[in-house]
Amino acid sequence: MRVLWITSTYPPMKGGMGVSCKRLVSGLRRRGITVDCCVWGAASGPEMEAEERDNGMDLLVPRRGHEATAFHLLLSALSAGPDKPGYRLVVGFGANWPGFLAVSAAAWLGLPSVVMVRGTDLDRDWFDVKRSQWVREALSRAHAVITVSSEKKRVVEALFPGKRVFFLPNGIDPSWWEPLPADRQRSEELRRLAGGGGRLVLGVFGEMKEKKGLPVLVRALRRAGLLDRFGLLVVGKLDAEAQSLVASPSLLPHLHYVPFVPQEELSGYYRACDLVVIPSLYDGMPNVMLEAMASGVPVAASAVGGMADVVEEGLNGFLFRPGEWQDLADALGRASSLGREGLAELGQRARALVEERFSVEREIEGLKAVIQEVGRCM
Repeated sequence: MRVLWITSTYPPMKGGMGVSCKRLVSGLRRRGITVDCCVWGAASGPEMEAEERDNGMDLLVPRRGHEATAFHLLLSALSAGPDKPGYRLVVGFGANWPGFLAVSAAAWLGLPSVVMVRGTDLDRDWFDVKRSQWVREALSRAHAVITVSSEKKRVVEALFPGKRVFFLPNGIDPSWWEPLPADRQRSEELRRLAGGGGRLVLGVFGEMKEKKGLPVLVRALRRAGLLDRFGLLVVGKLDAEAQSLVASPSLLPHLHYVPFVPQEELSGYYRACDLVVIPSLYDGMPNVMLEAMASGVPVAASAVGGMADVVEEGLNGFLFRPGEWQDLADALGRASSLGREGLAELGQRARALVEERFSVEREIEGLKAVIQEVGRCM
């Protein structure tokens, strides 16, 4: 079976979307699905580039010129000559621009389509004047939709009654997060830098944009008088508001900030934390959550998106209402009462849950089953 996969993010592009996209495409290829991954805007020059891969190829489309030109050049390349690929399905990785391109290409080629909702594409872009048109077209025209959270599944089903919607959570390879000796040494150094004086260390990871809710965490720590109990380790790119919070020692006196860490070194950073906090106002199923849990670190997360599908209050982490600093402060108080040993016990349960229910194997097998089912519609 051969699939055309359309995305706008893929390594070496950075970010969680790129990591997830590569994991899914590579996993399908290893399991016998031929995937031609069309990466919009990735070509280094004005022409489309093709790079052969095991069981598929990467098609790099240029960003220059009108989008319609690139679209029709792609279709011409796919349809020309006696060796034209026999696609059974078109997949859009994201319900915004990639989803719009996928349902458009599927219509031109006479194929069924699947659109994958990742989180922000629905939570934010549905309300964007320009992007909402792409999302509505993608979701209304897709033969099936895949979401990473049960919350998004309910929303899509409500917006598009009768639409076939599958819930498929993200997966992770726990073995990747087994610590090396260098990771253990690094975690101890970071714990001293962030915690100082024996404080519990809270970790915040990822690109700190508005939706990530860092100001809510700062408000909870300050207003609830928790600054003496916790130190803060912040890892990732910060927007302007987050930068101002981190730069002010009067707001967060016990803080260590690292702007970028390669993925292969993240294990030591997660393990420096007693608790990873994800105060998102809205989200899909963040890689940070699964990575922290696979590292044996419990999570305190706002009860939105896929986090509500994974985190179980008091068993492997803590949940709080999004945007509610007092509710977050209460969760941090419960965490503080457990102490380092109690949180470590929650972390072991978190890792066991990831191993049992959120493996890469389950994710890829679930995706493969949906692709084969929808592809038979042809």
